[in-house]
Amino acid sequence: MDFAFAPGASGYDIIMRKMFTNRASTTLINKRGINSVKDFFNHLASAGVVATPLTDILIGTHGNESGWMNVQLDPAFDAHTTYEAMESAINAPTRTCQLADAIINPRPVDSNNNPIDPHVFIRGCRIGVMNPFIEKFKEVINGLSTTDIGVCAPLFYHEVYNVRQGVFESFNYDFHIFSKTAVADKAALVALFDGLNAVDTYGTAITTAQWNGWIKTNITRDADPLVLVNLAATPVTNLLTLRSGFYRHRFQTIISSIRVDPAVGALPTDPAGIATFLKQQLNNLAANPGTNPFGLQLQSTHPFPLFTRYEYASIDDMVDGLTWTVNTQSRVFVGKRHEYYVCPPVIANNANNELIYNFYATQGGGATSKKNFADDAADYFNAV
Repeated sequence: MDFAFAPGASGYDIIMRKMFTNRASTTLINKRGINSVKDFFNHLASAGVVATPLTDILIGTHGNESGWMNVQLDPAFDAHTTYEAMESAINAPTRTCQLADAIINPRPVDSNNNPIDPHVFIRGCRIGVMNPFIEKFKEVINGLSTTDIGVCAPLFYHEVYNVRQGVFESFNYDFHIFSKTAVADKAALVALFDGLNAVDTYGTAITTAQWNGWIKTNITRDADPLVLVNLAATPVTNLLTLRSGFYRHRFQTIISSIRVDPAVGALPTDPAGIATFLKQQLNNLAANPGTNPFGLQLQSTHPFPLFTRYEYASIDDMVDGLTWTVNTQSRVFVGKRHEYYVCPPVIANNANNELIYNFYATQGGGATSKKNFADDAADYFNAV
């Protein structure tokens, strides 16, 4: 038996709870007071919850590739699961969020009488992209179990679609451009995406015609859904297509608050002056962080440096990649960038525009579940 948890309040979380409810051999834990990963793991370890060692654990939550999950790890730490929250869980006087050995071992066996390796399968957008993040999560949950527990998370945007007969699960690509200044128009944005030399999951180059089809004339306006896709061997009578994928533009805050001590003196207000000043300040802080959490995150020797989380190569690269503003009264600098996302659905490697999907049928809904990819399929997930 697998055990699942999706405690959030968004539409995605609600559909995830339905998906886990419909999923074969799965028990959804959805109880008042069980809101964090710590709560969930403690509940599983309570007497009578897991009658025999469980097979796998599933967690549904919003997430992103910068190393963040919306679900709270432990109420004693951050409001979400961050790298720093996981460090706190490991270094706390009483270490938290480990999975008890009694619910993991001895292992259930497969039809050939071989032990089934235990996993925590995370469902949430692109969480698997940042290997340091899921490796740290694996470190957090292991230690009590005498069997190593793997962690597996998506490399793509994770999509779920709710219909009366059940829930579809699929993936969207993540093609993106980050720019400190706004891109002028569609032609300029198409040229930037062309310059990525992007390929699909089968290694086929994305064409200019495809970018032109996906990117709308008004490049600051979102498009969700983006395209129509076909459902091969549809599990739902007369439902032959779905609308899927999205286009998105955001002027996103990346660094929300760098506060500079008044002892430093007057602050620059012009872009060039701000960039020079911040490079000096942030590199000095990284070189001499003491116990400053922000300074420690800026170090290139950190297992998961802050600039890496936002796809920059260094502090200087991050400073140059953002548009900065300064409030000379509060002495706070804020860094933003324009983000353009083109995220079509992952489709089959043929000319039929067929969505790759799993379907979890609702009992009595007149449909049958259909599985086209496994929970750890290497094409779609990163496993550690």
